[in-house]
Amino acid sequence: MTSFLRANALVVVSAVLALNLVSCTPDVLENDASNTVIVINSMQGAQEAPDGTPSDDLSSDVCVNDSFLEGTCTVLADFGLVEMSAVLKNQDQLAPTFLNDVTFTSYRVNYIRADGRNTPGVDVPFPFDGATNFTVLANGGSVARAFVIVRTQAKLERPLRNLAFLGGAVVLSVIAEVEFFGTDGGGRAISAKGFLNIQFADFASE
Repeated sequence: MTSFLRANALVVVSAVLALNLVSCTPDVLENDASNTVIVINSMQGAQEAPDGTPSDDLSSDVCVNDSFLEGTCTVLADFGLVEMSAVLKNQDQLAPTFLNDVTFTSYRVNYIRADGRNTPGVDVPFPFDGATNFTVLANGGSVARAFVIVRTQAKLERPLRNLAFLGGAVVLSVIAEVEFFGTDGGGRAISAKGFLNIQFADFASE
């Protein structure tokens, strides 16, 4: 009888300890959704170099004319500049932890037109995926990163190559839709989306 009572007492104690452990588990581990929200503070473009002068609208030169070789040109990638911050959904949480920090590892660029003509390789450049690696700390201020928003090869493919030497429709206006993908410290998937206006043309060389 004594052994039976001791065994029951151990079961009760174990159950109480288990309940206490569950009650101390952070919400971010219990819920499917992260407790962190990513805010894109700004999205800008920089022509031909990540340290170029940023602008809210990107003017992308599809053909940098070579004055020594008539009829030829150089094509260069263009860059986007994104600034992000991370905030907590649950404002009752006393302080953020590493579980709330978000690390981004990839992004996707998709081009769209206001008139609905969005066939890749015909109306707009092909979408593409890129790799990135940076962390945004929850309630830790903003983080800025540069990334390729127009690939070099896109300017060698239709429809951008048709704009070289003032061909085609001369100017092509699109919206770049950029989505970043990552996870918080608890392994929960997080994404954030931003937009940038781009005007493609064979701009006059200086």
